[in-house]
Amino acid sequence: MDGTRAIIHLENLRHNLRELRRMAGNKAMCLAVKADAYGHGALEVSRTALAAGVSHLGVARIAEAIELRKGGITAAILLFSAADPADFPAIVEQRIQPFVPDADSLRAMAETADPADPLRVHIKVDTGMGRIGCSPSEAVGMARFAAEHPALLLEGIATHFPMSDDPDDPMADSQLEQMRVLRRQLSEEGIEPGYYHAANSGGILFHQDDGLNMVRPGISAYGYAPDVRFADELGSRGVEVKAVMELQAAVSFVKRVKKGTGISYGHIWHAPRDTWIATLNAGYADGYPRINSGRTRVSIRGGEYPQVGRICMDQCMVDLGPGDPEVRPGDLATLFGPSGPEDAASIAEKAGTISYEITCGITRRVPREYLD
Repeated sequence: MDGTRAIIHLENLRHNLRELRRMAGNKAMCLAVKADAYGHGALEVSRTALAAGVSHLGVARIAEAIELRKGGITAAILLFSAADPADFPAIVEQRIQPFVPDADSLRAMAETADPADPLRVHIKVDTGMGRIGCSPSEAVGMARFAAEHPALLLEGIATHFPMSDDPDDPMADSQLEQMRVLRRQLSEEGIEPGYYHAANSGGILFHQDDGLNMVRPGISAYGYAPDVRFADELGSRGVEVKAVMELQAAVSFVKRVKKGTGISYGHIWHAPRDTWIATLNAGYADGYPRINSGRTRVSIRGGEYPQVGRICMDQCMVDLGPGDPEVRPGDLATLFGPSGPEDAASIAEKAGTISYEITCGITRRVPREYLD
């Protein structure tokens, strides 16, 4: 084994879920486990989250839902994306609860479903995201149809915040007011869906008093603020989230090089003095971004060292300094995570992206190891 691995700290996941539940006022919680639980491993994360009190799981593709079902997950699974009509039979068979964005899809699902075992659906309302969903006015007719059709159960009404990662989000209040108005309209008709939900991570952390009864956390459950610009806001609000993923790689080689020696492709870095270079078994094919070449630090045996030269597909190099190093082949380096000098947020910031992309980008060839 080459030593490259992603350590998943399940206790940190449980801690984060407790913090989010506290912020959300113990509302029902649907954890987003799409994209392999943001790279953390959907099946193991789902099992841990359900044992910790999460009631629903959220995916973006029907294949993700089927993978969970095959893994023995029987809990409610919400399909966040608009489903392909070809997937409607699988949705019914696997008892997936789809977000339904329009009346045509709702009617088609009703034709596919069985009145003896009605399909639970969530009507997706577009209150400002501009992605999928019907208008609030269209939602009334769709809700009426779902409530009256014997093959359907109206399980929820959902919307999504596009700007809630900003504590001063100018849209959240108006979006929530649209949901409250819709709720009153449906209640007047005697239609009472089980759940109304909108809050993603930013909604929970910064707009938690939303008057709805389910939340859908994503990145915050995995240990990061939804926007690094407002990470300090979490502390000021008494919230602490802990990084769940730690990326490690083994030292494969250590060598001494002379001053002026070029390192890696393009020789964009030359040793400023005689020094020791360690090669690590991790590169951009593992999800360690090439664009960050020469911008990050790693920890090995308690010391911190700069990554130097271009990050390669499968390897990268670090400068151990001129003194006789304690680092040896086989030692483990932490590239980011709870015990390293970097986390996914700092790696992302240097790469000009977001922490979501970093954790999601740790590829499948990197084994996940779960610490309870």
